[in-house]
Amino acid sequence: MLLLCCLPGEAEINSRLLAVVNNLPCHPQVEVLKNAADLGPRLQQPRPQCLLCLALAPSGEDLARLLDVAPLLQGIPLVLVLPDEQPATLAQAHRLRARYLTSLQRPEAPQMIAAVVGRMIEKYDRSWETQQAC
Repeated sequence: MLLLCCLPGEAEINSRLLAVVNNLPCHPQVEVLKNAADLGPRLQQPRPQCLLCLALAPSGEDLARLLDVAPLLQGIPLVLVLPDEQPATLAQAHRLRARYLTSLQRPEAPQMIAAVVGRMIEKYDRSWETQQAC
């Protein structure tokens, strides 16, 4: 399972999210992208069958950049962290069809993200099936 983490900026939340991801019991392969602009080219490269994306949008501009690559995110389970819970922000975020939405305003966000990502890896990681077939 490859976990693409789109973590723009150098905010403290980035290090907290990475710590949470690295402490998951399933230990996914993690690839960190430093901005949303890098996500599009990365999604156009060959990718493993089992892929999950965790995207942080600390500003409206970052959310707009994610919306630009929305067609490339189709079919990829997405966990999206928003800057706020304003109705306009939520409306834009729903266009990405994320499996889970949360915001930076919620103090429990990192723990919830860890739980959701862990459960999604359990659900979507089917690498053992392909290993048995080999």
